Amino acid sequence: MRFRIAIIAQIILLAGIVAGCSAVSIAVSPDAVEAGDQITIQVTDLPDRVSFAILVEGRFEVGSGERFIFEVDDFQMPLSLSGGWISASTQNTVYTTLSTYINGNTINVGGPSKSGVFTFTREENIPAGTYDYFRLQGQAMPDASAVVAQFRLTGTKTGPSDSQITFVVNGVEEGSSRIVVSIDGKDVFEKTIPIGDGSPTTDPTTPPTTSPTTSPTTSPTTSPTTSPTTSPTTSPTTSPTSSPTTSPGSGVVSSGGSDGGGILSTTTDPEDAVQIWSESLGACIVGCALENVALVETDAGNVPEGWSVIGRPVSVTPEGAVFPDAARLRFALPEDLRSSSALVFIAAYIGEKWEILPSTIENNMVCTEIAGGGTFCPMRFADAGATDAPTLTQTGTSATGAPTTAAQQQPLGLAACLIGLLVAFLLFARGRK
Repeated sequence: MRFRIAIIAQIILLAGIVAGCSAVSIAVSPDAVEAGDQITIQVTDLPDRVSFAILVEGRFEVGSGERFIFEVDDFQMPLSLSGGWISASTQNTVYTTLSTYINGNTINVGGPSKSGVFTFTREENIPAGTYDYFRLQGQAMPDASAVVAQFRLTGTKTGPSDSQITFVVNGVEEGSSRIVVSIDGKDVFEKTIPIGDGSPTTDPTTPPTTSPTTSPTTSPTTSPTTSPTTSPTTSPTTSPTSSPTTSPGSGVVSSGGSDGGGILSTTTDPEDAVQIWSESLGACIVGCALENVALVETDAGNVPEGWSVIGRPVSVTPEGAVFPDAARLRFALPEDLRSSSALVFIAAYIGEKWEILPSTIENNMVCTEIAGGGTFCPMRFADAGATDAPTLTQTGTSATGAPTTAAQQQPLGLAACLIGLLVAFLLFARGRK
């Protein structure tokens, strides 16, 4: 009787061992994509209560000082990651902003890079579901030929053992996307997928990292909701503090502004572009068909933490107007910021949120293009947004050494299997006695 009980116990133990020894399988497809194509991560036999992480990286060529954007859109994940982190970083950049929407909260943070590296980390429970976008955008360093942008989700996994995680990479026409999956702190799968004609041939001058190590530098408070080229339609509810200055006609100079200090000059260049300049506001707008356009001083409310106003916010009226062609909006820069162009930008107030517009520095002025009326303000990233270069990187398998669809087993799971087999053998030998 005791022998039969021992045999039954051994069978149950062996069955448990076999189940525990099943390998976690990770497969990523396809082998190459074009911008906008879907990437699928197939996860099989992933148990609950393990630490699980996904890193998505974009690597692409840029011109000197060029603006860039890297987006992971329509990110669908049937797993939940509790007690987790959302991290992002870029290399070879002057500054970067991260935008996303998670757990009913919007995240829109940014800051200047330090030694070409920007990092952001925030503790967050990451529920299963669909995430519209994870967006990283900014400006490349003047001597950069390639930029690396990446984001990473980490947490304790709960949910189905078999699942598909899908997403779309946008913003990169030619380059590559690297996918890294980690379990219990170990990289168990890695694959690089060419985008378009392939990955950049030049390495970034700053080393990439897969695990930012610094704490969040800004408090996420707002989120952009539309493309920078969309004309703003909503402005803060404030009353103008000075009289509007309107265009009296081509080639006419008149005084404007109740403070007596505003001088409006309207001139026409050979291409029939009209320039409206308000000295009191330190702003001007250049474009065609601006006869009814006014520049009105307003207030800048709801400014995200980590951003600073560096000039007078301006409403370009009439609100909601759409120009037949894009107009150029310019703000004069304070003298102490004229050598810090990387930190300066123009923001638009859209849907009760401030959104960064692609901006350049020209003749001591920060400039952008606008499609119509709205509220705009020159701003900069606060010095507190600077981040230290990360000092730790993950270790793991090489992308060239891992099959694209091969099952990858956790090292700890294999050790547990060996120990379990040894215990089973000892019990079986004892039963035979």
